[in-house]
Amino acid sequence: MLNEYHVCYWAVQSSHSYVNLTACVDTGGYLAVLPSGTLMDKLGKLIDASGTISSSQYYWVDVNDLDEEGIYTNRFGPVSWTAWDGGQPNDDTEKEDQDCVIMSPKYSYEWHDRNCLNDNGYYAFCFYYLLGDGYRKRYVVHTDATNTTYGNLTELIADIDRGVAVRILIKDIPGQFDDLVIQADAIFSYSDVIESRCAQSVHNMASQLGYVLRMIIFACTTGFLRIGLWANGAQTETTHGVSMTWFTSDHSTTNVFQTSGAWNPGFNMTEAIFSGKDVIVQLEMTRYPLHDLYYGVNMTGQFSWIANDGNWTSLMIDSEGYIHNTDWLDANAHTFLKESGSYAYLVSDTWQLVYSNSYSEFEGHGSIVLLANYINSGKEVKVDIGGRVTRVDMIFINTFQIYAMLSSELVSDDMNTDLKRTVTIVSSSGNITTYTFGFDQNTNLVEDKTNSRVRWFVDNSVWSEVHRTEPSRTNYQGLFTLQDGVYAGQPIRLKVGTDYGHNILFTADFVDYSASANVYTARYSRGFAFKHLNTGGIIIDLPVQHLLMVITSVGNYQYITIPNGQYGINTTTTSSTTISWYSKPYLF
Repeated sequence: MLNEYHVCYWAVQSSHSYVNLTACVDTGGYLAVLPSGTLMDKLGKLIDASGTISSSQYYWVDVNDLDEEGIYTNRFGPVSWTAWDGGQPNDDTEKEDQDCVIMSPKYSYEWHDRNCLNDNGYYAFCFYYLLGDGYRKRYVVHTDATNTTYGNLTELIADIDRGVAVRILIKDIPGQFDDLVIQADAIFSYSDVIESRCAQSVHNMASQLGYVLRMIIFACTTGFLRIGLWANGAQTETTHGVSMTWFTSDHSTTNVFQTSGAWNPGFNMTEAIFSGKDVIVQLEMTRYPLHDLYYGVNMTGQFSWIANDGNWTSLMIDSEGYIHNTDWLDANAHTFLKESGSYAYLVSDTWQLVYSNSYSEFEGHGSIVLLANYINSGKEVKVDIGGRVTRVDMIFINTFQIYAMLSSELVSDDMNTDLKRTVTIVSSSGNITTYTFGFDQNTNLVEDKTNSRVRWFVDNSVWSEVHRTEPSRTNYQGLFTLQDGVYAGQPIRLKVGTDYGHNILFTADFVDYSASANVYTARYSRGFAFKHLNTGGIIIDLPVQHLLMVITSVGNYQYITIPNGQYGINTTTTSSTTISWYSKPYLF
């Protein structure tokens, strides 16, 4: 068992040919995929230490060129690396076809090609991996002279269209970043010359000459990249042709056809939202994840962050299934358009309810200790507060005192009038404070305090600590490295210590790597400036200010505030503190 990779390998000690191999399926797994040299080195050492595999035996692994000579594949597509022994593969020098691959301690676990019908002395090397635990590499596009690709574009598009999450590794952006990994927010479909998909990532900020610029990244499966920088109503754009690797999650989804004005009778959306499911809206040419979902009120969900020529567009869906498109500027200038039509909800189940406080007639559920342990292990969190179910942007935790910041919601009384923004602070004891303000206002218009039952969900993925920096101490390096996580396309969560006793946890908007400095930098810009209370609570700091957090793998931490509706930096605080980096260790 390689715990850091969440995968298990074993050998079946009975002879089989490759073409008639059922031993792995019979024992609950698959023929072994070996995704990297790092994993293979660790696996070889474990095998040698165990002494359970004879040096005279050969073991089939999942590598072959049966479909096309010289093109080696496994169950996931083209192999991403090889470990051929000297003189291998040598199919072209042998009389018999050698289209299948073995490894053996006899050859120091380097690969040899063999005839797929060989059975005497040939055994199965098997593995089992966790589905849904992270992201898998699906497609690579290069825009250099060779224009080579990895994977299958048709399969990638099919994955995207069924509603899986998407992440993209972008290589060598001229004049800006060496390597950059982003999360796709919205996805757009195109079929002009070739079928393609383009992802927009909007929750990115960068500081420059005393200003913070909003960075809008638009990346396409063709290798086209556009980066827009927004500040004070002005924008500049650069375009590039770059190398990209596209990753998708394994989460299964349910496709629910929907028509405005008539709910799909075969699906209970209220029940799906109540149970914490994720929901994506699939329109004809676009796909949006709903970051806020509602039951028992006049709205079903919303997605607020579509960048469009210097303006923003939000998508709201009312309780009757009508779509409300709202265009808005950072100032209070908005237009509303109610539309009817047919579309699809793509619903996935990736969360588990672990805790709720007792309130009124509601009994408590679960354990605050379990919730705290899950949070401290890096898990993402979702909350249900009075019929609004949303993913938490920032978590503050001090032992079993837990606070969540929710900062993505837009509100309009009737989805036909002025649009405002909210920030909500939720405590594990059920205290809820909501701040409402305009897009260009530094003072909150309304501060509403209530107490209610709050239901807390955590995601089902397995997270591992891969890197930690502590002042005046040697950095901690996990078995699964930060480099492994970033270049396998995995999301990165961070836990930052404070002087007030709280740890702050959040998922990085994007992570970039500087080869010259050998430093990874994570940025987070979804939150708002906050203040610790002497009683241990968290409140929004006034005047209302956006927050940019910049964290490096060498332990530097910047806390940058920007007054709401402006781009000039108000304060910058730099400190050194204990910082943990978490990743989903998934390589297959």
